Amino acid sequence: MSTNESPSTVDPTLDSEAVGAALRNTVVDPLRALSFWTAVLLPLAYLPLVANGLGNGEMSVLISLVAVNAAALVIGHGHER
Repeated sequence: MSTNESPSTVDPTLDSEAVGAALRNTVVDPLRALSFWTAVLLPLAYLPLVANGLGNGEMSVLISLVAVNAAALVIGHGHER
């Protein structure tokens, strides 16, 4: 007699919980950490733009950096909670 359970008696919530935990550990947590540190360090890129003055092309770069920084703040908000 085998001690293995048939697939029909396995609790499907255990499998989905394991998949969710694995996904969180391999994708979500590193993405959140990267976003957090991007939000912390990205403002350093503003300094050369502002110090040298904003020309025609630099204004769009600054706006893009601010938008990326805002997205990184939102995504990385829950890092190490």
